[in-house]
Amino acid sequence: MAGAIDIKTKEILGLVASVVLRCDDCVKYHLESSQESGATKDEVMETLSIATLVSRRYNCDSSSKKSQ
Repeated sequence: MAGAIDIKTKEILGLVASVVLRCDDCVKYHLESSQESGATKDEVMETLSIATLVSRRYNCDSSSKKSQ
């Protein structure tokens, strides 16, 4: 769906969220959709790098809150 943010960017954001939430089916969907929307291999690789960093931080924070 078109809007203020272009479709490729929305799919890349969806890919990041999917990695952070550890939803394998969602990752596959947004990976394919981002490539179909024109994302390059370099853009996808950088997106996955950022998602991995965010995921580590998110999961680390979640773990420390559960143990308190």
